[in-house]
Amino acid sequence: MSARKVTAGLCILWQCFHLSSCSIAHMKYSKLKAINWGLPLAGHKFNVTPIATSRVTNHIKCMVHCAETEGCVAINLGPAQAGEHECEMLETTRYSIFNAKFTAKAGWKYVGPMTKCDVSPCRKGFWCIAHEEYEIGYTCLDPVREPCTPLGMESGKILDGAITASTSYNSELGPANARLNVHRGWCAWTTNNAGKQSGWIQVDLGDIIWVTGVATQGRCVHPQWVKSYKVSYSTDGQNWEFYDESGSTKIFTGNTDKTTVVTNAFKSPIHARYVKILPQSFVDRPSLRMELYTSCTTN
Repeated sequence: MSARKVTAGLCILWQCFHLSSCSIAHMKYSKLKAINWGLPLAGHKFNVTPIATSRVTNHIKCMVHCAETEGCVAINLGPAQAGEHECEMLETTRYSIFNAKFTAKAGWKYVGPMTKCDVSPCRKGFWCIAHEEYEIGYTCLDPVREPCTPLGMESGKILDGAITASTSYNSELGPANARLNVHRGWCAWTTNNAGKQSGWIQVDLGDIIWVTGVATQGRCVHPQWVKSYKVSYSTDGQNWEFYDESGSTKIFTGNTDKTTVVTNAFKSPIHARYVKILPQSFVDRPSLRMELYTSCTTN
């Protein structure tokens, strides 16, 4: 790429940072990914952990560093020492996670890519989530309703082979029986000491989707149920995260008998293909039947 083209691209970036009439900045380099930048959100900092940080002398250098950094799609930019700015490179955008949080901070600004969500396409009360092809598509999630769309444990849409567990008590109590309202519930082998943590059950949803909640039930033929559990999730089956609230791993309240269905909605839906339930306390043995849910959505 010629020096003239690079200079022209930098000029466009600089102008778009300062002119309110400019809706998008377009940057392309021969060795860098292309990022179509939207307008900055001034006076705010996006509350996510940066994947990298650097000190820069101007806004453009922060954008260039982002384009050079694998996984970076947005930036926080704020004051540092005299003549310098703190550049935070982010792997998520305000429209790629549910219920994004910002902190009002003087001198800071957030800048992300242009997306369809910038024009507020969802009806009031719905949350706009941009697809990975930021300028192409979006999904509107309803954060108010209870989880309303079962993903297929009870119906059988999720096949037996997609349900696995760390261990089972016997072949008749395998993970494929962990379906809401079926006759047998999954039972991981463990001792009879109530309160001991034991095992996990995992569901492969087939695709990466938004999961908004989980329902559990005990084992119908014996007084066995899970009293509390954690949820972990993954997009690739290798790298896992625990569902958390307010920065701490959430321990969900489970069942108090063997038949009642207890539903727990996630305050922040998780984006996952694989979901694990990890019993933390139980009665007799950690037996459960379950369903996973996604939100009511509209495109």
